[in-house]
Amino acid sequence: MDKKFLAVFTVFLLIFSLFATIVIFNKPISQMSARANPATQPSGERSLLLLTNFQPLKINEQAVVNVAVRSESGEPSFNKKVTLTTSLGNVIEPELATSVNNKGVVSFHITSSTPGTAIISAM
Repeated sequence: MDKKFLAVFTVFLLIFSLFATIVIFNKPISQMSARANPATQPSGERSLLLLTNFQPLKINEQAVVNVAVRSESGEPSFNKKVTLTTSLGNVIEPELATSVNNKGVVSFHITSSTPGTAIISAM
């Protein structure tokens, strides 16, 4: 008798939970989706690319490029991957992630064995 009662009670709880979910959220579970909060999403307009050295680099000399990732509200964005590319030279660590410790700023090191003007972009 106890096993039958537990089985019926378990089925009842499952059906009740499904019904309560549909009523509370007013749509089936299959139509629910988790959306990212726009306040924490990186913004191309608010994020910054900062150079520490405005002088031309010598061949094989390193430069530091800081990328400050900001949200639409101007707050730092954490745990976001940043990829740095350059049209001339090499990025020593091309992909890094922001963190709480570095306040949404990642530091890349670039170098080049060829003289010239480079276009640097971060995504």
